[in-house]
Amino acid sequence: MPLWVMIAPIALGILFGWSPQSLLAQCPMTCLAQTQLSLDPTGQGHFTPDKGLANIQSNCLPDYSSELFNAANQSIGNLVDCNYLEQNLTFKITYLPTGNHCWGQVLIQDKLPPVLTCTGATVLCTEPSGPEDAGTITLTDNCDPDPELNLTYEAITPLPCNHPNQFIQTIERRWTATDESGNVSPSCVQIINIRRATFFNVTFPPHLIGPNALTCDSIDLDPGITGTPQVFGAPTQPLCKILFSYMDDTTATCPGGMLVTRTWTALDCCTGEQLSADQAIQVVDNVAPLLTCPPDITINTDDNVCTTTVTLDSASATDACSPTIDILVTTSWGGSGYGPYPEIKEGGYKIHYTAIDACLNSSTCTMDLVVKDQVPPKALCYFPVYSYLNGDGVDTVYVDDVDAGSYDNCTMVMSQIKFMGEADSLFRDSLLVDCGFIGVDTMVILRVVDCWDNASMCMAPLIVLDTLPPALSCPPDTILSCIAYQNYPDLTDLATATDNCAFDSLGYVDTEELNDCHTGTITRVYTAIDAGGNIIQCTQLITLVDTTAPMIIWPADVSADCSMPIDPVNVGEPVVSDDCALLAIGYTDSIATTPGCDTLYRIWRVKDWCSDYDSLHIQKLFLTDNVPLVPIDCPDDITVYANENCEAYVPLDTVVAFDECGHYIFVSHDSPYSDQPGADASGTYPIGEHLVTFTISDACNDVYCSLTISVRDNQPPFISCHSLVDCIGTDSTYQLNPYDMID
Repeated sequence: MPLWVMIAPIALGILFGWSPQSLLAQCPMTCLAQTQLSLDPTGQGHFTPDKGLANIQSNCLPDYSSELFNAANQSIGNLVDCNYLEQNLTFKITYLPTGNHCWGQVLIQDKLPPVLTCTGATVLCTEPSGPEDAGTITLTDNCDPDPELNLTYEAITPLPCNHPNQFIQTIERRWTATDESGNVSPSCVQIINIRRATFFNVTFPPHLIGPNALTCDSIDLDPGITGTPQVFGAPTQPLCKILFSYMDDTTATCPGGMLVTRTWTALDCCTGEQLSADQAIQVVDNVAPLLTCPPDITINTDDNVCTTTVTLDSASATDACSPTIDILVTTSWGGSGYGPYPEIKEGGYKIHYTAIDACLNSSTCTMDLVVKDQVPPKALCYFPVYSYLNGDGVDTVYVDDVDAGSYDNCTMVMSQIKFMGEADSLFRDSLLVDCGFIGVDTMVILRVVDCWDNASMCMAPLIVLDTLPPALSCPPDTILSCIAYQNYPDLTDLATATDNCAFDSLGYVDTEELNDCHTGTITRVYTAIDAGGNIIQCTQLITLVDTTAPMIIWPADVSADCSMPIDPVNVGEPVVSDDCALLAIGYTDSIATTPGCDTLYRIWRVKDWCSDYDSLHIQKLFLTDNVPLVPIDCPDDITVYANENCEAYVPLDTVVAFDECGHYIFVSHDSPYSDQPGADASGTYPIGEHLVTFTISDACNDVYCSLTISVRDNQPPFISCHSLVDCIGTDSTYQLNPYDMID
């Protein structure tokens, strides 16, 4: 360290009052750029600060801490295991008093070889002695769970037959182990000794007799089947130095059976000694013949009967040992042999076959024989099938309603019905029908089945009938006023009806027994008809009586113009309400005449011939003349000229007028110059303008017309003058009056 680096802290300490001893006590802080950490026998490694510092003072060690980081720069503490093998980790060492730290790299390695232990073994000559079989090897490693085991040396040494331990061979093997880090263990030596056999280690095969005897059907006298001598409980091997041989002596017993005496001889190749033993092998015929029954068979019954004639088929049999086989046949109906058997009834039977060989071994098999009725029943249907609905509008059709006597040659077990179009699963014992089936084409199917499931069917139309008439209730007999009945014929209560299905109609017909006065009886017969055409009737008696007098509305008094007709259609007539009466209606007229206007008294009479009713009424008709008079010809204005007397005769036409009512007409005028009164105003009129007015009257109405008469002077005057002498006034003037000069 440069001197100034050491002096500067001391100077600063003196300047600020620090102790020089504390400054000099600071520990070095230099990390190795690369270092290595070996794992211990447990596969772990503890990275301490001393493993990463370049130089360190022992008294400073407690003041340091170490920390490792993985490849993801995550802290993993300072303890590692085999999972980090051959990884170059980053380490960090911190000086705790100051917090200063430095960095470096550490390589995690395994420097320890595997631990290998070898153990030898002694094996029998019949046991395997290969590297995988003989001896024990123990191999462990601190990291590698499966180090590689290597056989580096093997030596096989033969030994003499007289070896004290009966060893006939020695095998020396040398082993090493290498872990995944390449560390190689020291070699270990393994010794394997192989022991040979003597007669004491030999066992001969057992006898095969009685329960263990061989059967003739699978006879095989090969020693591999019947057994061979054993050494140490296993087949002999070359290193055992024991050889075996045998000879057979055969004696026949039951046909297909024998007794074999097999003599075994053992040779000890080391001593030359021999050892013999007999093995008895018995071959017996205790296997029954292989019997094959004919296949199960089904035979039909004969036509029209429930029986048939049965002839049985032969069975086949084979035997591995016996040349001859006898076959016996028995039946469950008590027969023996193949038949033929007549009149065997329908049903299921067992046929038993028994095969017996020459050694009296037997086997049996059974065949099923079915005598079956395959003739379907005869289905017979009523045609058609009728169903009658009850009061609730329903009916149940049972099998017996459809079945007309179906039969079977054997036994019929079931009869069911369904509607055509339904699934066969819906065959049942009865069918429910209701009003909806009336008039609908419906087919019903009968299916009959015998005990062998033979089935046949027939079908028939189902006609659903409603033969029950409706329930009809008539209203009670009644007495009515004939007037009320005529106005309201349905005034009585009506009949009511119900039906189990549906109505077609409900109505009534009346039979009247009435007189001309509309009284009497009405017999009302109600008829109810349902949809099935069933009819029911009931009767109501209605009695009509007349208890009410006629109701009359008399015509009112009328003021009638003379131009209007006065017949009853125009001026009114009685209105009579009585449908139960024979009425006579009439009138008479009486007129009271006044000048120009009349009054008519019309006397009405109403009489009921069905009773004592008789009534009068007077209607007054006031006949007024409200029609104005119409002058037919009123003279026109006239101008005439006066004569020398200064007057003139004026001739005028007569005034004529018309009255529509036919009344007398009075005509007058107001002229003072007329020669006469009345309709002619002719006369001598003086010079001047004269207004003449005519009055035309029918005593009820007046009308007027006027004319102007002009009488004029058309003659010039004649003047006769005379002389006039007169004096001029003082004022030198003179006023002349012409009239003074006229004569």
